[in-house]
Amino acid sequence: MSEQQIDELREKLNRGIALSRKRLIEETKRNGGSLVIARDGKIVVLSASEL
Repeated sequence: MSEQQIDELREKLNRGIALSRKRLIEETKRNGGSLVIARDGKIVVLSASEL
């Protein structure tokens, strides 16, 4: 693979991860759920509406 192909693949993966995260938050908001995240090295439980 060339450097350009690697960069394109990296961009596609990053966009896919960002889209998945957005969809997860939206779905959790609709269901009134909460998410567990790591913030400043600590585990935190937040309702999706806080994100």
